[in-house]
Amino acid sequence: MIDSMAKQFEKPRGMLGKLAGMIMYFENRKINRWSIQKLKVLKNDRILEIGFGPGYGIMTLMSNYRGIEVDGIDLSEKMKNDATKRNKEWVEQGKVHLTIGDVANFQPGHHYNKIISVNNYPPSGTSH
Repeated sequence: MIDSMAKQFEKPRGMLGKLAGMIMYFENRKINRWSIQKLKVLKNDRILEIGFGPGYGIMTLMSNYRGIEVDGIDLSEKMKNDATKRNKEWVEQGKVHLTIGDVANFQPGHHYNKIISVNNYPPSGTSH
């Protein structure tokens, strides 16, 4: 059971995935805010969030800073759906771009001024 729940934090899906997403949303708020403060975001920054989860970090960035763009990459389609809903306005405006995939294979067509990643672990099957 513990292993099953742990996998939900890596790639949430189904009912356990919904629970994992809620836990991530509430538990990571404080560390997301702290991490974002440490970024020293500037106007016109382009920021990448690795493992955006339910989208709280992106929502916090977009709510507090004007003129920025945020891209995110996450392994989970469920988290992409949640983050898209949470950040719908900015996604529709083209200021937030969300991608499903492994950051090891991510090849953006531009550079980033800042990169943030909160509470992410290597995918299963990776040597520890």
